[in-house]
Amino acid sequence: MSKSKLKTALGIVFTEGKYQKILFDSLLFLWVVWVLFPLLDTGLVSDDAYNSQISGAILTQGVTLWQRIWEEVVGWAVGAGRIYPLNYIYLYVFYYFDPNILLVKLITLSIICIDVLLFSRIIRTLTRNQNLPYLCAFLIPLFFQFRFWHDAILGFTFLMPLMCLFFFVSILLLIKYLENKKNSYLIYLIVLYIISMLTYEIAYSFVLVYVSIFLFGFDKKNSVKFLLIVLFLTFGHFFLAQYIHLNYSMSEGGTSTYPGSKLNLDIIGIIHALYIQTTAAIPLSWKFANAPFHQKFYQIGLENLIVYAAFATLFCTALFKFDKSSLDKNLIYKIIFFSLCALLGPALAMAASGHQKELIDAGFGYGYTPVFIQYFGLCVLILFLLLFVKDMSSNPNYKKIFFVLIWIVVFSVGAITREENILIVEESNKFYKYPRELLGESIENGILDEVGEKDLILRNERYPSDYIWFYAMKTNKKLNVCGLNIQHEFPECIEKHSGSEGNIYGTTYFLGENHTKGSVLIAEIDEVLQIDNIPIEMLFKNYTIYNSIENTLSAYTSEKSYDFLKVMEMESGVISTSYDMSKFLIDDELNMGFSGFHNREGGSEKYLRWSSGNSKIIIFNKTESLYVIRELSFDLLRPNSSETEPAIVYVSHNNRKSKYVVEKNEKIRLRFIFSPGVNYIKFESESPHVDNGDPRNIVFGIANYRLNNI
Repeated sequence: MSKSKLKTALGIVFTEGKYQKILFDSLLFLWVVWVLFPLLDTGLVSDDAYNSQISGAILTQGVTLWQRIWEEVVGWAVGAGRIYPLNYIYLYVFYYFDPNILLVKLITLSIICIDVLLFSRIIRTLTRNQNLPYLCAFLIPLFFQFRFWHDAILGFTFLMPLMCLFFFVSILLLIKYLENKKNSYLIYLIVLYIISMLTYEIAYSFVLVYVSIFLFGFDKKNSVKFLLIVLFLTFGHFFLAQYIHLNYSMSEGGTSTYPGSKLNLDIIGIIHALYIQTTAAIPLSWKFANAPFHQKFYQIGLENLIVYAAFATLFCTALFKFDKSSLDKNLIYKIIFFSLCALLGPALAMAASGHQKELIDAGFGYGYTPVFIQYFGLCVLILFLLLFVKDMSSNPNYKKIFFVLIWIVVFSVGAITREENILIVEESNKFYKYPRELLGESIENGILDEVGEKDLILRNERYPSDYIWFYAMKTNKKLNVCGLNIQHEFPECIEKHSGSEGNIYGTTYFLGENHTKGSVLIAEIDEVLQIDNIPIEMLFKNYTIYNSIENTLSAYTSEKSYDFLKVMEMESGVISTSYDMSKFLIDDELNMGFSGFHNREGGSEKYLRWSSGNSKIIIFNKTESLYVIRELSFDLLRPNSSETEPAIVYVSHNNRKSKYVVEKNEKIRLRFIFSPGVNYIKFESESPHVDNGDPRNIVFGIANYRLNNI
């Protein structure tokens, strides 16, 4: 063959290989987008729900953006021994401009796509194989599980995908440096590692993976040189942070404000937490976690059945065509060790941190945010396990059986995980997305236009978007907002406001069917009646309603008085499109208040309040000379738990005490004579709380309570 023909042939091969790589990278990008597409429908979850209100925080506190950032940086350094200023710089600057939530999710998804492509390149670089990286990269998205707890993908404003990107780029730079021995790569590496540490300390765990890279036969001298530099930077950063924190603690008598920053070197605890954090990377681990909800196994959408059946077929075909013998045996061991380090490094960092107890308490299936990096390490290990299984026998019949078994596993993991992720999105949106959208729409349509900075707004703080910063952010005003259900705010806010020139307003809203639409009501409160610091009646005549279904804002004035507390009973579990004001007229005889009970849950027909053991119902008889006879009917509840014992609950009124042994649900009817003024019905129990993970330590509850005429 002539030289020209040889060059032409090589050119054709090179071109075909180039376009083939572009094709597979494009397909990989689309595959990651498909798997994580539900992410784009989510709201701002976890800390993001509050951090996104930074412009409102700045307005409320009367500081500048940079003052706020500096306060956070210094506060974490002296209060918790953490130096990671870049996290708050990018976080607060980004949210200061109030970006569209979809943009936040698109950036997150884009970074994850880049992470997968980078990891594919790392495997290709280390193995010098073209097929293994794509097998690994197409499998990785099946590991991405959404969690209703510290989720690395849904929350924290793409922090973990960004750290993963830093990590993978640093690995590629390290390989370049060890291959080419150019100091420019070393400088890039050092700068990137410093940036990583100043963004999030999980960068410390990168060192273990760097060590595994050295085993791939690179220059030992440069390997040791880089290792010494990175260890110096790591210990320097850690000890500087601890010095600042300890110096502050000794001089000011302060203590750590964040337990997660403390080292916890209890060996048994580390092993237990390491197990929890490591197994969190296993596919479907969240499916078997003790969580408030899970998707049913049989509830898999048709589109997921089709897509994952097709994917499982293509993946298994490629898997069985791959020849493991094309990889050097020693190289396989090195890749396995590299993957183990990527899996165990972040897990060990979490297990030895102050998150140790939190992980142990959460149990199997839960995992702190670095689990995102662990997915990549475990994916390679499982891929090699699948390659080993399919080569266990050369018998064609066994090959077919293994093909079917692996197909079932890949299909089931993919389809079930995506359905579970969709459910997590739907449930999280009820708390994070829809309330924020409804309240934000009402403010943008002018429901708070008449409220000034001297006025007081009363409301229940139920969602992150009920926080004072959100009101300030949306109105661009420093408003005085008080939570009726926040003990350190109410009733002190009423006392502080008394004698001022401003008015008192009450805001409340409900989300209708499917939680996507609803109504917001703001009322000008004329009088607040309190007993024992518990609001019993809040009178109003003037009010405005925003209806998101019709996108209307309507103002009303009534000759009759309404009770705002009755309006607030519609705040949850309502299937409605508007307020029926006739239900909120004031009661001429009796008012009911609740002390020691948690907030009301449920709708207008089925509702309840939980108690931690000692609570009371306050009955205010507004008649001056009449003894009013009423029947109090309610269901006495003991929450469900696998280890629940019956609760003993005492109900007393006017020195008359009744004892009830409640296992699940007891229907109670009691007749009382209420004297003029204040009356109390006390509920007491010394039974242990139910161990169901609820931080409120619930002992019993009352449901569907009402005063009936006799």
